[in-house]
Amino acid sequence: MNRPLVLMTVLYGLGVFLASHFRLYGDHLFLSAGAALIVASIAYFAARKAAPVLILALFTALGVAVTGLTVDRTEAPLGAWENTAVILEGMVVRDADVRPDRVVYILAVHEVRKGNEVMHPDGRVVVSHRETDAVYGYGDLLRVRGVLRTPVSPGNPGEFDYRAYLERQGVAFKMDVFGPGAIERIGVDRGHYPVYLALTAKERLSAGLERALEPDAAALVRGITMGVRGGIAPETREAFTVTGVVHILSVSGLHVGFLVGLVLFFTRLGRLNPRWTLVVVLAVLAFYAVMVGFKPSVIRASVMALLLLAAHQMGRLRDWPTALALAAMVILLGNPLSLYDPGFQLSFTATWGILYLGPVIVRGLDKLAAGWRLSWWSPAAGWFLAVPLAAQLGTLPLIAYYYNLISPVSLLANVVTVPLVGLIFVLGFITALLGAFLPAAAWLTGPATGVLIDLFLALVKFFAGLKGAYYYVPTPSLLLVGSWYLACWGLGFFAGPTPWRERWPGAAALVGGSGRRTLGMLGVGFFLVFAFLIWPTEPTGRNHIEVHFLDVGQGDCTLIRTGTGAAVLIDAGGWRGELAGESGAGEKVVVPYLRRLGVREINVLVITHPHDDHAGGVRAVAEKLKVLNVVVAPDGGREEPNPAYRTLIEELKQSDIPIIQVWAGDRLQVDRQTVLKVLAPAFPLLSGTRSDLNNNSVVLRLDHGARSFLFAGDVEQEAQARLTLGQDVRADVLKVPHHGSGVFVPDFFQAVKPSVAVITVGRANPFGHPHPRTLEALRELGAEVYRTDLDGAVIIRTDGNFLKIETGREREDLKPAA
Repeated sequence: MNRPLVLMTVLYGLGVFLASHFRLYGDHLFLSAGAALIVASIAYFAARKAAPVLILALFTALGVAVTGLTVDRTEAPLGAWENTAVILEGMVVRDADVRPDRVVYILAVHEVRKGNEVMHPDGRVVVSHRETDAVYGYGDLLRVRGVLRTPVSPGNPGEFDYRAYLERQGVAFKMDVFGPGAIERIGVDRGHYPVYLALTAKERLSAGLERALEPDAAALVRGITMGVRGGIAPETREAFTVTGVVHILSVSGLHVGFLVGLVLFFTRLGRLNPRWTLVVVLAVLAFYAVMVGFKPSVIRASVMALLLLAAHQMGRLRDWPTALALAAMVILLGNPLSLYDPGFQLSFTATWGILYLGPVIVRGLDKLAAGWRLSWWSPAAGWFLAVPLAAQLGTLPLIAYYYNLISPVSLLANVVTVPLVGLIFVLGFITALLGAFLPAAAWLTGPATGVLIDLFLALVKFFAGLKGAYYYVPTPSLLLVGSWYLACWGLGFFAGPTPWRERWPGAAALVGGSGRRTLGMLGVGFFLVFAFLIWPTEPTGRNHIEVHFLDVGQGDCTLIRTGTGAAVLIDAGGWRGELAGESGAGEKVVVPYLRRLGVREINVLVITHPHDDHAGGVRAVAEKLKVLNVVVAPDGGREEPNPAYRTLIEELKQSDIPIIQVWAGDRLQVDRQTVLKVLAPAFPLLSGTRSDLNNNSVVLRLDHGARSFLFAGDVEQEAQARLTLGQDVRADVLKVPHHGSGVFVPDFFQAVKPSVAVITVGRANPFGHPHPRTLEALRELGAEVYRTDLDGAVIIRTDGNFLKIETGREREDLKPAA
């Protein structure tokens, strides 16, 4: 109760969290909020002693109500025309997100038409426009023709939830449109004039940077000053990520600090009255927040900076927990769903780490320096090291949870590069201003900015190239994340500046011993938590195996994990153009999925046949993970593989990865307990069929105890008929061939007699997969059918007797596609 605002914010956040479990709709929200207000009012006047508790409980109810209203406002009433072709008119409410292959807009909807029906709803829609050269800005009124859809929830456990991401921005529907005629500009509405000015200024500054700097340097300066990542090369972004300095490209408290410092420098230089200084700082921070898009980290840093300046001016004590709570309350009142935003969580845990653990680290460093008799050491030097270290302690488990990454080099990288970033931030803004308004004078700062960018980029790439600079780790459990923060709290409590025995006398008898012993125990605790974070996970029990059928869209990818930790990957998915080198399923789906599980090494990677949707993701897997062996089908048949597939195989050979061709009758020994039997292709290879490449797929059988799995590639009628001749193909689990196409032999399904059939297929694919005849044939055999387009990833665990099946998506939550 000493910090009521902290308690109110925590309880409000609890209400936001509970709203996802106890969803209220429409009038019920107002009724519940009104009832809570009435109870609190009665308690205040009739039961004064209980009033504080009941009033605080009101904040929990408020969190539930505001969250429910936010979600309702996002979803209704456009849902009535979901999966329907419509003509939509609306205003662009943010600057366009320009990407190499598309431009993304967020529109505030004014009108929606379907035939003769017209609707005037409130709401927002994200529009992704491909194949266009035109880019529209804030205030442009657009007419868009396309199909209104709800983003699909992620199919693979732990995958980025684009649907939830859009919901946090007040968007529930999307439209993907193609061609220049799909979007038409019908007018201009400046909307909120301050927003128009801020975003116009952002466009002018971006254009100024492009005039003054080389394209790569301009892209980086835009990222550092305005948080715009478009134009930054993927390999550069990855170097920033793995070295722990990616926050430099996402506008955060660091950037707000630079900006406040710059403003204070000029106000003090002009000897401005302190009260007017506060007004100027407020105006600049508000303008900057609008310009970069009201990111939670910017709002948090701005609120705390203003409170700090106001407290300094009034001579009041600066209470950082209250300031931090107020910043959180401001953000969550505006958008309660920000609670689930990784940026929100990372910003507040980093700040908490600096303010709570920073003094402990400085104190420890001061004692260490005194013990080593370092006369030159000062508290300022301690804070120089403590700030990045404390921030990392505060964010480490969340970074491992969301990004599966731990970067031991991050501390050194931040210590070295952050001072350089301050110079780039200041010079970058000056260069942008000169380039925008006085292009002829941009030479005054442009070359210096370019040199600093080159030096900065060289340092980042140097740190990224160090051995052991970063590790990908399995996703830690929420219990482990909570334990980490409990340990951090304990470290600050027991080793803080104020003796903990004075703050908590009752605990002294429980802990006992010296302070050194307590700190030693905490140190051991930190080490154990860190060890758990980086330790690779394995299936439960050495006699267990896991088979993961990944959701990679229209393609195949299956992971087998054995009880000893060995991993077999059968195909790696593939999207259009991926086999030729474009980014796709391998980089965006398969590799992240493997990293979340803690898979660092692939014992056997099987390419069942050389089609894009099976082999396209192999390159990314081989580049990002260690692959020990690659198994392929023999060459043959009349149908020639894509030349890009030949290039892929040559690249694998150049990487010294053994390429093994297999025939029916071969056996792949994965570990002592796991053997894969090759059932196809048999000699001679099939030739002149509807698809020789499909029919000569590698077909594998895995037996584990009394259970068996059959992975049938894309074999069609000829190969299916051949498989049933003279060999046992019975299996409990069948990976249905060729995505459940209608080209099948009924005798093949009858010979396999699966109790579980898994169809790897893309949602709303143009091939009509799976075919209704295939589904009917499987169900007539009594097979339980799972589909990755509906169920997401299908994960089957077995100890050799029982099958346990999990799916990545709740099927009832997915509405049918048009």
